[in-house]
Amino acid sequence: MFISVGYGGFVAVFEISAIGISDTAPTKARRRDAKRKGFLIDFTRGHPTRSILFLKNHEVVLSSLKSETLVSRADKLLIKLGAVNKEATFYHDKFSLEKE
Repeated sequence: MFISVGYGGFVAVFEISAIGISDTAPTKARRRDAKRKGFLIDFTRGHPTRSILFLKNHEVVLSSLKSETLVSRADKLLIKLGAVNKEATFYHDKFSLEKE
């Protein structure tokens, strides 16, 4: 199962290790390293990078969506699949999961 990371890009939800904001020193360093090694995937289509997804296969994905949006999408999908219960998700008390 996949989540949209914006502008036609999709990432397998079970391959995501972490989602972070793009303007911290550690994520910038990881981004540079991934680009140098050929593991960088850019789904921003020239828009500002707002979040970075780190995948289990060491690829780094750039997205113009906020990290909170991506986490919410992943949580909704995992709940829908029955992989986690509603109380185990990060946003269960902040957003209505019934609205799509």
